Amino acid sequence: MQTATYGPAAEADYPALGRLIALAFASPLDGAVAWISNQGPAGLRVMRDAGGTPLACLRRIEMGQYFGGVSVPMTGIAGVAVAPEARGRGLALAMMRRCMQEAAEAGEALSCLYASTQTLYRQVGYEQAGHRWTIRIGMAHLDVRCRARSVTHLPPKDTAPVRDCYAAFARRFDGMLDRPPYIWDRIAAWRDKHYDGWALTDAGRITAYCFMRQVAKDTGRQTLELSDLAFDSHGSMLALLGFLADFASMADEITFHAGPIHPVLMAVSQQRYTVTLKEPWLLRILRPDIAIARRGYRPGLDTEFAIDLSDDTIPGNSGRYRVRIRDGRAEVGRGSSGSPGPSLRCGVRGLAALYSGYLAPEALALCGLIDGDAEALARAGAAFAAGSPPWMTDFF
Repeated sequence: MQTATYGPAAEADYPALGRLIALAFASPLDGAVAWISNQGPAGLRVMRDAGGTPLACLRRIEMGQYFGGVSVPMTGIAGVAVAPEARGRGLALAMMRRCMQEAAEAGEALSCLYASTQTLYRQVGYEQAGHRWTIRIGMAHLDVRCRARSVTHLPPKDTAPVRDCYAAFARRFDGMLDRPPYIWDRIAAWRDKHYDGWALTDAGRITAYCFMRQVAKDTGRQTLELSDLAFDSHGSMLALLGFLADFASMADEITFHAGPIHPVLMAVSQQRYTVTLKEPWLLRILRPDIAIARRGYRPGLDTEFAIDLSDDTIPGNSGRYRVRIRDGRAEVGRGSSGSPGPSLRCGVRGLAALYSGYLAPEALALCGLIDGDAEALARAGAAFAAGSPPWMTDFF
C-alpha cells in the first residue's frame, strides 16, 4: 500500500468521514455525519490514500484546562476513527504522531483525550492524568433544608452569567475544562438527552446552577440526572442542594459526574453515596516550556529544579528544562546554563502525570515513569501537587 498522507478535511469529505465515525462507534450514520458537519471542517484531520479517499480521521477541539487556578490552552482530541478495511496498517498511530507534531509546531501547550485504547495513545506521549467519576446520592441522604430566595429557569443556551459561575467553580479544581462552545452545546442537549437549566440568583448574579433531566423508572419514580452543576460559595451550594431536595417526593436519587472528592459530598450528613469510576482521561504535554510557564502555582512556593526530558514523537522537546517557581508563576529555560538545582529525569508520559498532580513523583518513580534524587522529587512534588485528585465533569 502507498503511504497515506495527513492533512485537513474539507466539506466534501463529510459523507466519507461520517461513515468512519459510524463504523468506529456504532452510531447512526446520519448522527455521525451531523457530528462531523456541525462543527465545520476547521478542526478535522484525515489520512488519505493515493486517490484522496479518507481512510482515518480525528477532530481537534481548541479549549483550555485549569491547572493551579489558571486556564492553560489545550487541544482536545475526539472522533479518532479508521476505516475497517484499512485497520492494522498503523494509520491511527501515524495520524496521531502527525497531529501531535502539528500542534507542537503551532505552539500549543497541552492535549487531552479519553482513550478507547491506552496502548495507541501512550505511544505518542499521552498518560493517565485524571478521572471522570459518577456520583450517586440517594434523596433520603440529601438532607439539606437550605432554600434559595430566587430560582430561575435557564434558556437552553449558555449565557455569560452561567459561564461566569462555572469559571468561578471550575478554576478551583485541577483538570476541569475551560469550555469552548463545543462543550457548552452538550450541557443542555447531548444526543437524544435534553436537560433543563435552573439557576439560583442574588442581586441579578447567578450564584449556583444545574442542568437536570428527570429520568422515569418502571416504578413510576425517577432519577435526577445532572449534566452540570456549579456554585460559587458554600451557601450557594447548600441552596442548590435544597432546591434539588425538593424533588424527593418523586425522585429516588441524583447522579452527576465529578471527581472522587467533591464539595457536595461534604454537605451530606452521612456517607451514604457511591462514587464509581466512569473513565480516566489522558494528558499530553505538547510544549513543556509553554505548559509549565502558563499554569498556576501556590503563591508561597519558591523553588527550582531541572527536568531532563525525552520525547520520541516530538524530538525538539527533548533536553533539559530549568524551572524556577516563585510568586505563583514559573520561569522556564532550556539547556544546562545557569544553576538548575536538583534534576529529575522522565519521558513525556511521566511529565504529563506529574504536571496534572495525578501522582506524586515518588509514586511515579514506582511506575517507572520518573527518576531522580530525593530532593529533586520533593521539589517537583511541591510544585505540581494538586489540592485534590485531578478530574473533570465533561466528556468529549
